[in-house]
Amino acid sequence: MAAQHQARGSDLELTNGDVVDVYGDGDARGAEVPDGRDAEKMHGRGGDDDDDDEEAEAAAQAALFAGWKTRALRIGMVGALVNCQPSEPYLSKYLLEDKGLTEDEVNLYVWPTNTISTLVFLIPAGLLAERIGYWRVILLGLLFRVATRCLLIWGEGLDPMVAMQVTYSGAIACTSVLYASVLLVVPKVRAAHASALVYSMYHFGNVIGSLMGEGIERATGNLRLLFFISFGFTLSGLVFFLVLFPKLPARKALGLLFDTSKISFKHASSSVKNEVANFLAFGNPVKLWTAAAMFSFASTFMWGNYYQVLFYDIDPDTSFGFLEMGLELCNAIGSLTPLIIAYHRDATALERYSAPLAILACVVIGSMETASAEINVVGPLYAFAIIRSLASASLEVALQTVVGTDKNTKRYALFLTSIQMFGLTSAVIVQRIGKALVFDALKFVLCGAFLNAIGAFAVLCTWAYLHFSHNTVVDEGFESMQTRAEPEL
Repeated sequence: MAAQHQARGSDLELTNGDVVDVYGDGDARGAEVPDGRDAEKMHGRGGDDDDDDEEAEAAAQAALFAGWKTRALRIGMVGALVNCQPSEPYLSKYLLEDKGLTEDEVNLYVWPTNTISTLVFLIPAGLLAERIGYWRVILLGLLFRVATRCLLIWGEGLDPMVAMQVTYSGAIACTSVLYASVLLVVPKVRAAHASALVYSMYHFGNVIGSLMGEGIERATGNLRLLFFISFGFTLSGLVFFLVLFPKLPARKALGLLFDTSKISFKHASSSVKNEVANFLAFGNPVKLWTAAAMFSFASTFMWGNYYQVLFYDIDPDTSFGFLEMGLELCNAIGSLTPLIIAYHRDATALERYSAPLAILACVVIGSMETASAEINVVGPLYAFAIIRSLASASLEVALQTVVGTDKNTKRYALFLTSIQMFGLTSAVIVQRIGKALVFDALKFVLCGAFLNAIGAFAVLCTWAYLHFSHNTVVDEGFESMQTRAEPEL
C-alpha cells in the first residue's frame, strides 16, 4: 500500500495526509518535535548537513507524531486477531491423540521442521519487505496462516503435519515484518511505546484465545472444534488487515541480491559488504542487544517446540489452556518491561545499561530452562516457565526498541529477520545433532539453556571489544559506550 508521491521526489504522503521524507536522508536531527523534546539531544549530529536536509528530516519526524497511536493500534490489532488461537495450548495433545502421531514423530520430525523452515523463510521475508514493500509480505504471512489452519483441520498423518509446520514457519517469518512495520509509522522517540504496544497486543490475543480454549475444551472435550474457531480468528485478522491496516510510507527499493538488472557475483558481494558496513555503523546498544538476541531467539524457538511436551510427560491432564494463557500474559507484560524500565529525555536504561541488562536476560532465560528440564513436578515447572516468558519477551522488545531509536538503522525488517536467522542457525545445528543422537524434549530444552549461556558470553565479549578498541569510553555501571573524538591541539 504505497503512499502517493508528492512534488518533491522523496516526500511521501502518510495516512493522515502529512507529507514526510521517510526514507530520504535519515532522522530528524536537531528538530523540535511536538512534545518539546530536542531530537538533536536524542540522536546527536551526524555531520554538517544542509539546512534543507535538516528541515526535511525535522518535518519527517514531526509529521509522524500525528495519529501515531492509532496507526500502532491498528497494526497491533492484526497481531491480536491472528494470535487469538484457542487451539494453540492443545497442539501437542491434538497431534498425539487426534492425528495419531507418536511422540518420537512429533519430537524428531514435526518440531525440527518448524525451526529449519523458519530459518529458510526469514531472510527472504526481510529482503522482500525492503524490495516489494512491507504490506505485501505481511499479506503473504497471513495467507500462510490460513494454509496452516487448513492443514491442521483437514490434514491426516505425518506428512501434512510436517507441511503444516512449513507454512506456519512462513507465517512466523512474516510476523517479524509485521512487528517491524510499526517503526515506519511512528517517530523514533516513540519506538519503545509503539513496539511495546504491538508486541503486547499480539501476546494478549493469545491470552484471550487460551482462556476460550480452556473453557470450550472443558465443556465439550472437542479439540477439533478449537481448531475451527482458531481458523475463524485467522480469517478475521486477514479481513481486518485488508480493510483497516494503516498505509505504510513508500520505501526506496532495496537492490540487495534482488536487483534483477544487476545480477552478478560482484554486485551481490558488494551489496553484502555494504550491509555489513551498515551494521558496524549502528550504535553500541544495538550491537550489544543483538549479541544476546541471536542466541536467545534460537532457544525460544526450541522452547516453543518442546515446553508442552515437558508438561505432558509429567501430567497428560495438564490444563494447557490455563498454561498457555499464563505464559502469554507474561509475554504481554514482559513486552512492556523495556518501556517501564525507563524512557526519559535523552537516554534510556536500555541504552545506558545495555550490557548488564542483555546478560541478565540471557542468564534468567537459561536458568529457567535448566530448572524446567531438571524438575519433575508441575507446580515449580509453571513458575520457571512464567519467569522465562517474562525475560524472553523483554529481550525481544528491547532489541526492537534500540533498533528503532538508532539513527543509522532504516531497513528494520531486513535487520530484525537477519538477527533471527543467525540465531536460528545455531538452533538448526543443535537440532540436527539432537535428532542424530535421539534427544528427548528434556535434552533439547537443556541445549536451549546452553545457547543462552553462549549469548551472555557473546554480550560480554562484544562489550570488551567495544571498550578496548576504537578509543571508546565507558561510563559508570556498564553504561553504553560512545566513541569520543580526540581534542584538537
